[in-house]
Amino acid sequence: NNLWRKTYGDVANDEFSAIAITTDGNIIVTGLTANTVTNGEDVSLVKVDRTNGSVIWSERYGGPGNENGLSVSATSDGGAIVGATQNPSGNFSYVYTLKVTSTGAIDWTLTLPGASQIDEVNGVGETNDGNYFISGVTNTFGAGQGDLFLAKIDGSGSLLFTRTFGTSARDDGFAA
Repeated sequence: NNLWRKTYGDVANDEFSAIAITTDGNIIVTGLTANTVTNGEDVSLVKVDRTNGSVIWSERYGGPGNENGLSVSATSDGGAIVGATQNPSGNFSYVYTLKVTSTGAIDWTLTLPGASQIDEVNGVGETNDGNYFISGVTNTFGAGQGDLFLAKIDGSGSLLFTRTFGTSARDDGFAA
């Protein structure tokens, strides 16, 4: 039995790729939405009431290129951390991470630019010490074509460290 069913978005391209339960028990989803001003795509983040599916708030984040939310996790302060890709131009993408408040306002963003390769975040989370981690795949750094990477970010959005793991073959990280 369905408790409720909703459709979100508008006439342009909208896709959700990840979902999480927030600390207040509601639902948060991320993905992409078309930006008709830049003719690109932005990260979409929507908080939904768990009881009836109504939108509590909906935000988009991005710049002149394409951004796509790939993973989301609730944070202990009531906000969320989003792992995304950022593609300013061309056929490559950077690691892009956003931390937002419980109302969807940006706390901080962090971009880890690659070297004209495809890098993406596939998993995000909060650590017990109040910091954050991201995992994914990098084609820029490491030993081969697509290595797993792990990064730790402090509560203010500063990069603490990155590590890559892999062989000369493809080694992806898909979840955190």
